[in-house]
Amino acid sequence: MNKSNKKLDLPWHTVEKAIGQEITWLKDVIDTRGQEGVLSVPKEINKWAGNYYLYRLIAILIVSGQIKAREISSDHLWGEIDYPEIEKLHKHGKGWHIKMMNIIDDYFKSQDYDITVEPNTYHGRADLGVFRRGKKDLYVEVGTIDIYKLCVNLHFMKNFIFIVVPKENKIIEFEK
Repeated sequence: MNKSNKKLDLPWHTVEKAIGQEITWLKDVIDTRGQEGVLSVPKEINKWAGNYYLYRLIAILIVSGQIKAREISSDHLWGEIDYPEIEKLHKHGKGWHIKMMNIIDDYFKSQDYDITVEPNTYHGRADLGVFRRGKKDLYVEVGTIDIYKLCVNLHFMKNFIFIVVPKENKIIEFEK
């Protein structure tokens, strides 16, 4: 066999450790508070594994290289924004969510992207869709997210970027 075609076989415990680290990271950075099972997680999943199975499926996508995932933090993600004004609003409340949606919408419109509110995804809807010819479709979830919806979309959608905005100065980006 040609060495350049040989797959890298890692020991089971090494792969499991990497999957475990990704699960821990996902649980730390994605806010699912109040969203667990909103889109009716199939009984078969909840019956024997609950949300752990969903996090594991996403972690496997990351570890296997099928999707890229990264956390980006910056006080200037959305340009020059007066964050203290946003921080006065209750985190993840209706006012905070609307304000962040408007900021993100304005940010991408200023760069000549087309914005769609609540575009359809493979499963459910995203808060915003950001589109421009020649670029990957970008879907944005502001605040909390249903882990089942995220898992299904990451598995079945193709050629896209999905970002979760848990805070005004942080995004979690998934690219496929």
